[in-house]
Amino acid sequence: MNILISANEKYVSQACIMLNSLFQSNINNDFNIYLFHSSLNADDIQDIRNICDKYNKKRVVKFIPCVVKDNYFKDAVINTHVTKEAYYRLLLSELIKDNNIKRILYLDVDLIVKESIDKLYNYNFKKETVFVGCIDKVSKDIELDRYTRLNIPRDKKYINSGVLLINVQNFRNIVRIRDILQYLSDNNSVIKHEDQDVINAMYYNYIEYVDVCKYNFIPTLFKKELDYKEKTDNAVIIHFAGAQFDKPWNIGYIGELNRLYYKYTKETPYEKNMKNVLVLNIFVKPLRKFWFFIKKQLIKILIKIGLRYLSQISLIAILSPIGSI
Repeated sequence: MNILISANEKYVSQACIMLNSLFQSNINNDFNIYLFHSSLNADDIQDIRNICDKYNKKRVVKFIPCVVKDNYFKDAVINTHVTKEAYYRLLLSELIKDNNIKRILYLDVDLIVKESIDKLYNYNFKKETVFVGCIDKVSKDIELDRYTRLNIPRDKKYINSGVLLINVQNFRNIVRIRDILQYLSDNNSVIKHEDQDVINAMYYNYIEYVDVCKYNFIPTLFKKELDYKEKTDNAVIIHFAGAQFDKPWNIGYIGELNRLYYKYTKETPYEKNMKNVLVLNIFVKPLRKFWFFIKKQLIKILIKIGLRYLSQISLIAILSPIGSI
């Protein structure tokens, strides 16, 4: 299996833990792990290599780091919780020259793989398919904004780019880095979601869809659904996309999957740190809930005071003409 990841120095631990989960959940597969990066030092790369070497015994696990030149995407839109490395998957043709590679699975590093990915990896591409991904679950307002902002036909679906099976041959023929850089230059003002917007806006005719609940399950998007636990249990890939407190390695994490995440830190250099985060969150989580409760009550009180104040002003305004007669 060919796997592509990208990371900077802030996400080395997440990359290692994600790979650890991948190898543990797919014990019968050989892997080529391609890492696209521009800023990792020798120690960072060695940390990721060590995870790969750990499993390179009874099977083959090759690690291939690829350096991206700094000038790529230097002027591209980058949001607060996303880094420029998000764009690097679009450089596949420039960085992987092996023509024997027919398919590659891109995985964000802020996820875990908890079941076999054989079925996803061996997906039967249609003739012109470049990307296979999962529809991004959003509100109707956000969905409409994406169609309008990116000029995507309404019969197409917008996918999340965190898990992408790529038809490499079609990618080489259809996806041109010069076209992408030109698009970014021409549409800088409308881009909100980095490479994800680019892929959906430029290549919507070359996308196929697979089950989001299986292959790109984002807990925060399904948390209020009645079958949330069942979907979590049945997910192959769990993706901790979102803001700081949606990620289980952070103090203040608001979800309930931190123990599952901790499972994949075992026998890695990050186990102790994650254990400390688990313990701290036992205390932090109720404090956060209490704070949100207090904040909610304060907002209610302020609204009541505001409404009372407005009603008094209205009453004075009504009575003022009477008093002047």
